[in-house]
Amino acid sequence: MMIDQHPQLSVNGAATLRRNGRAVSLSRGERVVLAGLALDPARGVDVARLTELRWPDREPRTARQVLHNTVSSLRRKGGLPVLHEDGRYRLGTQVETDATRLRAVAEAPCPPSEEVLAALRATPRWFADLPYDGTVEVAAARLEGILDTARQRAIKTLEAADRTIDALGLATAARMADEGNEARWATEVALLVTLGRRLDAASTFRLACRTLRVDHGVGPGPRLRAVEAQLWSEGGAPATVADGPSTRLRMRVDIRRLLTGGQTVVLTGPRWIGKSHLATHVARDWPVQARVVDCGRSRRQPLAPLVDAAPGLPAELLNRVRRGPISPVDLARLVDAAVECLGDTGLVVLDDVDRLGPLSLRLLGATLRHSGARVLSTSRHAAAAVPGRDRVTVISVPPFEDREVATLAGSDLRTGRTVRPLTGGNAGLVTLLIDAARRTGLPLAAVERLSDPEHLPAPVADALHARLGPLDHAARGVVEDLALFGPRVLTTQEVGHVTGQDPALIVVRGDGTAALAHPLLRCAVLAHLPVGLRREVELVVGLDGLDGVPTAVPA
Repeated sequence: MMIDQHPQLSVNGAATLRRNGRAVSLSRGERVVLAGLALDPARGVDVARLTELRWPDREPRTARQVLHNTVSSLRRKGGLPVLHEDGRYRLGTQVETDATRLRAVAEAPCPPSEEVLAALRATPRWFADLPYDGTVEVAAARLEGILDTARQRAIKTLEAADRTIDALGLATAARMADEGNEARWATEVALLVTLGRRLDAASTFRLACRTLRVDHGVGPGPRLRAVEAQLWSEGGAPATVADGPSTRLRMRVDIRRLLTGGQTVVLTGPRWIGKSHLATHVARDWPVQARVVDCGRSRRQPLAPLVDAAPGLPAELLNRVRRGPISPVDLARLVDAAVECLGDTGLVVLDDVDRLGPLSLRLLGATLRHSGARVLSTSRHAAAAVPGRDRVTVISVPPFEDREVATLAGSDLRTGRTVRPLTGGNAGLVTLLIDAARRTGLPLAAVERLSDPEHLPAPVADALHARLGPLDHAARGVVEDLALFGPRVLTTQEVGHVTGQDPALIVVRGDGTAALAHPLLRCAVLAHLPVGLRREVELVVGLDGLDGVPTAVPA
């Protein structure tokens, strides 16, 4: 004996009715009436409204009788319980509708079946039989909300069951149904990260930022920013010594943590300390598109940093601003275009931000003020401002340690102890010296054994002398004096002047005398003395050992 099942009604597309698992054949008029009854199953629909839906243009004189006959037909062949009360038709509670089925999915503790999953992924067309008006729109929105709740619950149960790919399919469907909802984007990106599809996750994150900004006029909020941090943490560089100096790796982790937390970061330190190298590494590993801007280019070409930060600016507008006279309207249009170009950029690196020209500074500031891109800048001055940003964290970049120099040189700790005093631990000078040694075939371990300018290969001497390049005239005079006449007592002002420009260039001994940090630095100074002074040094070398004559070169 077959047990009667509740009638199953659906208004996803053309209205359908199933009885005991079998589809009931319906005429067009029956479908329209069935869809009208489903607009509000709890309250029902009055006869006048149902008549209007059935005959939207012109109702016949026999409309009420035909409507009554249609309802009777649905009761008879479909087993549909339809109540008639106070001039309204209403479905009985025994009917299974789209809403009741979706609520059952949302309340189920287990993942949905493949059939239900396919239905959840599909894009619905609610009430396709009815003319679209305000009442139909409200009913469709109510069903869409119930469907979204069912999808979100199913995503969680699928994740818990390790069916992440199925969860991703549902998340994509949910996002496509409501692209102005930041949470839907965040869920999709997070699932891509969980699956290890970092590039797809980064691409979806960029699409989310652009869609929210262009189509809905909002920027990424806390949910997407949290996913951005997760996106980086899942794909960042491993903290191993083989990947680079350990201290720099820790700094990169700290910098990324600050950036993903919404801070603007400034790396400060003297020339050659490795600020640009560090910032470039951060940009290279950033999961969302990053742009590195050489701010010093504004000194060679007006607005070049703005072009680097936001490529694709209208050439005609850019050239008009460069030619002058400058119009406020053109500046405003240029800023708007730059903000639009920066839309997909996750990180902007302003290298040597303190060298920006005044116009580039103003326009970059206006652009970054209206952009959600993270900003990382480098500067020789700790007080340098970052255009368009107020919340700034300053990080002082320290010199390399011995083991870090050894790692960079691909050698042992002893080599690191040899090279670091020569370069002051400055990243650029370490790289320069290593490259010079390789080009000359000179093992870095052998550098220590060199004792005079004549045995110092020219590339090595040039690399060491590059360290003295940033010194001003007074500091260079003190260094040359120490190279020519050996250690001596310096005044406090002299010591402060040299160490203020390169703290590791000289050392003060226990007896109060100051000397260059490494004998090879002395050789490098002597190798680059002016011709006349160098000739005097050579003549003094011939008098080495005579009383009262200072020794220029150590024995």
